[in-house]
Amino acid sequence: MIIQIFLNSILFLIVVGVYLIKKKFSINRVQRLRLALSIIFLIVGQFIFIWFILPSKSLLNYLLINLIMLALAKGVVWLLKEADELVVELLKPRFWQSVVIVAAFILLLVASAGYDIYSKKQVYRTLNIMEGTDTPELDKEDTPVTIPPKTVRNKMKKSMNQFDNQQFYDLGELQVQKIKDEVVYIAPLEFKGFWRWFKGKASEGYLMMSATDIYAQPIAVKNPMTYIPSAYFFKDVERKIYFATSTYKTMGVPQLEVDDDGKAYYVQTLYKARGISENPNYRKMKIAVLDTVTGKVKVYDLKDVPEFIDAPISPEMASEMNSVYGKYENGWLNSKMAKKGVKLATENGTEDDVTPIFNEKGEMLYFTDFTSPSSSDDSAIGYSFINARTGELTYYSKKNMMDSEGLLNLVNLVYPEKKLKGSMPLLYNIDGIPTWVVSMLDENGIFKKIAYVNATDSDILAMEDNVTRALQTYRLKLGEKNANVGATDEIVEQELEGKVLRVSSPIETEDGIIVKFLMGDGIIYTVSESTYPEGIFLEKNDHVKFKARMVDELVQGYVTDFEITTLEQQ
Repeated sequence: MIIQIFLNSILFLIVVGVYLIKKKFSINRVQRLRLALSIIFLIVGQFIFIWFILPSKSLLNYLLINLIMLALAKGVVWLLKEADELVVELLKPRFWQSVVIVAAFILLLVASAGYDIYSKKQVYRTLNIMEGTDTPELDKEDTPVTIPPKTVRNKMKKSMNQFDNQQFYDLGELQVQKIKDEVVYIAPLEFKGFWRWFKGKASEGYLMMSATDIYAQPIAVKNPMTYIPSAYFFKDVERKIYFATSTYKTMGVPQLEVDDDGKAYYVQTLYKARGISENPNYRKMKIAVLDTVTGKVKVYDLKDVPEFIDAPISPEMASEMNSVYGKYENGWLNSKMAKKGVKLATENGTEDDVTPIFNEKGEMLYFTDFTSPSSSDDSAIGYSFINARTGELTYYSKKNMMDSEGLLNLVNLVYPEKKLKGSMPLLYNIDGIPTWVVSMLDENGIFKKIAYVNATDSDILAMEDNVTRALQTYRLKLGEKNANVGATDEIVEQELEGKVLRVSSPIETEDGIIVKFLMGDGIIYTVSESTYPEGIFLEKNDHVKFKARMVDELVQGYVTDFEITTLEQQ
């Protein structure tokens, strides 16, 4: 804080210093008293201002505050002159000096706005951009983050009674991360106010819950945390990090991260502002990490961040990066006028318009899709994944693909009587097909179903109670519609024959009657009566021959070339 006060007071010190030099530091007792009181007043005033406001540490902000301090310095000099024993009449401050200071203040704001506009393209160039070729595959080992934050919060609030003094706390911000190879949500216990903090001193810990298992319940982790966002008197996280980083701006709120031993830390994204604007320079990002027990803050370069931290880059920063990427490739003026190449990030993410997802390497990515600036266009023109550790933005350009807004409008109409609402849309590559995965919640935010929707053919939609069943149904419908299943090496068409061990009763579906049967390999096969009428007569112990498309030991679509050989023998 001392450094900030000094940087804010440079012009004040120059003006007062020049006056004292002219006086050869020969001032009377009244002048010394007034000077001392003025300096004390300004230091205390700045201390209070910085403590409560936490002003931006950008060049622009330092210049603006210096202009204000310049005006105050002129006032202090006037007070000193007024107390000069050699001055016979009251000296009034010159009007033109005030005009110059006000004009300089306005000019600086105008110059900052101009530079902000000019530098948009330069900000774009600091992005680490990659062009993606295909959406990350979802295979049998991958489980998407299917439980929306609203559902998790509801469960966690009901589980706070696992702590001794639950009446002291509110549930803090949710954070997704990977702990011991399991994707989980974590949320700290935050004090409800000053008196509860004064009584409790330290939060009792945090809650943790699986992000993929819809039947999971929150687990209480009782690791006391002294330094948290809701603490007071320099034990609150935001101020600890703010005063530990003198020249970097913060982006977003501090996020809780937990190592594999359960120890908690708060992580804050920092960046260097460009020139006299507040624009970030994405090549000059740093990460502050605060120990919740000791309060010690360490500042890392992005490449040196500890491995247990999944998201050193905040979702707020990722959302800002998407906005810059979509709008300013060809500059600010183009984004307002011709709009060549402009694309707009949608706002359907779970955390500041982005949604966290983990790839096959265990890395956290922030997902969002982009749409056209045209208000009449509801198709996506692409989507991005931002690596939460490296800041690398990978953009995938797609044509004729439904965007997340259109997706939510579609799935919300599937069960209108149940009033289910789609949440947390994510895009995966399932068997070579870009596919939306969206969780369906009831009016109370409770998870009810999971939906898989073909992003290029909305007629192919599967909505079930759990991920496994929804994925199986979706793959069946892909086969029914003759989708381009050849786009992945995992799909293999097999010729099979053998004895039927079990057979279901005929099942009536929207597409007609089907029969499911089980063979010795333990895989469930499905035959459609509309395509193979004899399938309705299938019985246990019948011998059958058919073809089936297989994906990771799951059947892709209905069986083809179906034949009951024992039926022919009879």
